[in-house]
Amino acid sequence: TIHLNNKSKDMKIEKKLTILLLSGICSAGFSQNSSNLNFSEIEETPKKLSKIKLAKGWNNPNRGTADLYSKEGNQITGIPNNQVGNQEAFNGSSYVGIVAYMDDAVMSWKELLTGDGYVEKKGYNKYTEYIQTKLATPLVAGQAYDMSFRVSLAEKSGRAINGLGMHLSKEIISSKLNSFLSASPQVKSENIIENKKEWVEIKDRYIAIGGEQYITIGLFNGVDKMVDISKETNNRRAYYYIDGISILPFNEPDSDNDGVIDKEDECPSKAGLTNLKGCPDADADGIVDKEDRCPDEKGLKELKGCPDSDGDGLANKDDACPTVAGLPENNGCPKVKEAELKVFEKALNGVKFKSGSDRLTSSSFAILNDVVKILEDNSIYNLKINGHTDSSGDDAKNLKLSKQRAKAVEAYLVKKGIDDKRLASDGFGETISVADNKTSNGRALNRRVELKVEFTKLIK
Repeated sequence: TIHLNNKSKDMKIEKKLTILLLSGICSAGFSQNSSNLNFSEIEETPKKLSKIKLAKGWNNPNRGTADLYSKEGNQITGIPNNQVGNQEAFNGSSYVGIVAYMDDAVMSWKELLTGDGYVEKKGYNKYTEYIQTKLATPLVAGQAYDMSFRVSLAEKSGRAINGLGMHLSKEIISSKLNSFLSASPQVKSENIIENKKEWVEIKDRYIAIGGEQYITIGLFNGVDKMVDISKETNNRRAYYYIDGISILPFNEPDSDNDGVIDKEDECPSKAGLTNLKGCPDADADGIVDKEDRCPDEKGLKELKGCPDSDGDGLANKDDACPTVAGLPENNGCPKVKEAELKVFEKALNGVKFKSGSDRLTSSSFAILNDVVKILEDNSIYNLKINGHTDSSGDDAKNLKLSKQRAKAVEAYLVKKGIDDKRLASDGFGETISVADNKTSNGRALNRRVELKVEFTKLIK
C-alpha cells in the first residue's frame, strides 16, 4: 500500500510499462481456493498495512499492496478507526482498503528558482491496487448472477474517482508492475464515489460464459473521471475501503416450478411445458389445456383439441354417432336409408292389435320382424315407440291403452333379441292426431304406433 502520509514521494517511475496478463500461474500466486468474500477468515490480526494476504485466499494481482483492516487491529489497521479514516465494517469484522488512484504530480524547482512560481508537472498517475481471489466453484454457463460489492471513500483521501469495478475471469489476470490492469469489469461504477460516511453499493447482473472463477476488484484501464477534494486533506490519493462482496445465482421466480419463469409463463400457476410457454397439456396433443375443449383426450387442432373418431368433421363430444361418419345436420349421424324409412312407414298401418287390447295380431309380426332386421344391421339405431289412439271412448282409458300397445311392441322386439337399452316406449292417447277424428278413415289413421329412429344422445 502507498500510505496516505506521503511516504512514497521517492517512488521511482519507469517510462516504459508492460502489463503482463498471465494465462497460467500468477507471480503473486494463490494460497488456496477461497470463498472468503467477507474477509472473515484471517490468519492473524493485521498490525500494519499491506497485509491483504492475511485474509485467506486473497492476494495482490499486481505489485500494489492492498490493506486488511480488522476490529482487532491497532490504530493503524483497526475498525472503525484506522490510519486512513473511520468506517464500520459493512458485515463481519474485517474489510480491505486500496489506493485506486494516485495523482503524483511533482513540483518543478527550476521554475520556482527562476521566479516563475510553483509549477506542477504530470507524474506517473498509474499506480493502483487490486484485490483478487478464487471462487470455490466456477460460474455456470448461462446462469445469471447478481454481483455486487460496496465501497466507501476513506476520510484522508484527497481525490475521488469513478470506474471502480469487479472483473470475473476463467484465468488469473495479473501484472508484474504496479499499474492498471487491462480488463473489462462486468460490474462497474460510472459515477464518482465521494461518500465517506456510508457504504456505496456497486452492482449488476451478469450471465456467465461458464468457468469464471477469479474475482478481481479495483480500477481497470486507468482513471476516467476524478475530482479534487484536497481542501479536506493534503492527500492526492483516492483510497477506498471495500466490503460486502457478493456473487449470487439469480433465479427469476417460477411459481409452478416448471422451468419457465413467471414473466414468460402463460400459465404461471400450473406446471406446464417449456415448448408451450409453461402451460400444461394433459393429453399431449399440442394444444394447451386452457384452449383444449377436450383436455383429457388427444385431439385435433382444427377441433380445438377434441378427437373425431369417425372423421366426419364433428368432434366426438358433439357427435351423436361418434363411431360412424355422418352429417353435420344430423348431429354427425348417417341419414336413415330410404328402404328403412319405408319399413317404418309401413309399420304405421301394419302393426295391428286386437280390439280394445294391447295384444298384437299375427299379421303384425312380419313387419316387426323387418324392424328387428334393421336394428340388427344398424347398431347405432335406437328406436322410440310411440302409441296413439283416436278420440273414441274415455280419454284416460285411451292414454293407458296407447302406452300398453307401445310397450307391447317394445316387448316383442326385446323377445327377438334387441337390447332393451336401445328401445323406449310411451303413449299419448288421443292427444297427437294426424287426421280428423270425425271420419272413420281419420280415426283409423290416428290409431297407430310410430317407430322413430333415434341415435346416441350427445355426450355433454
